[in-house]
Amino acid sequence: MTKEDFHAITWFTSWAVDANHDSDLADIANCRSRLQSMEKEKCDGYESGVEKVLANMKPVERASLGFKCKRIIDMGRLMWLREQGLDPQLLRYVPLSISPENHLLIAKSSNPV
Repeated sequence: MTKEDFHAITWFTSWAVDANHDSDLADIANCRSRLQSMEKEKCDGYESGVEKVLANMKPVERASLGFKCKRIIDMGRLMWLREQGLDPQLLRYVPLSISPENHLLIAKSSNPV
């Protein structure tokens, strides 16, 4: 994953916690520029295609994408902690109906003292 990929994923996570998931995509130019930085090759119609997809996403689709991006970041954190020799767990500590920010990352030493 490149630095640009990571920045785009973190940008999309805000859609998971948007209170009503139907706010306008007013910052589409910023979103498009982040996605363009991810592209490896230029294709005819790519820019307008990405803009069209993002502009036409339903609120529930944006929220779903945001939650998926949050899980990608969480899994990256878990993997890093494992590489550091820790035993991590990602736990849901409150129901989604209380808060969309409902996961806790904990880690303990995998080699007890």
